[in-house]
Amino acid sequence: MNTIAFYNGMFMPKDEITIPLSDRAIYFGDGIYEAAIGRNGKVYLDSYHMQRFFENAQKLELEVAYASYKLHEILQRVIDSNALDTFFIYFQLTRSEKERRPTYSGKKTNLLVT
Repeated sequence: MNTIAFYNGMFMPKDEITIPLSDRAIYFGDGIYEAAIGRNGKVYLDSYHMQRFFENAQKLELEVAYASYKLHEILQRVIDSNALDTFFIYFQLTRSEKERRPTYSGKKTNLLVT
């Protein structure tokens, strides 16, 4: 079964997602990563995970393109699309594609939910 994931505004089969080699997460691990477990279609401690995700984004000066409620909707759609009962869901925000240098500039970010 090919699971559905979300990448930069699009829901698609997970196997079709390609992350560019120039994404700063590849070279520098430059992003935030959150993982949660759930059951019966609900994320365990979902408000805690959302709060931590947004706080960490702010600390690293990463712009989240979605409000908390919208990110929650995205996560729920991925869960529902995959008919997941007991699950582990992973979401990450990276600083996007940039020149391979240790410093960064710009505000574009990439969001992946799997």
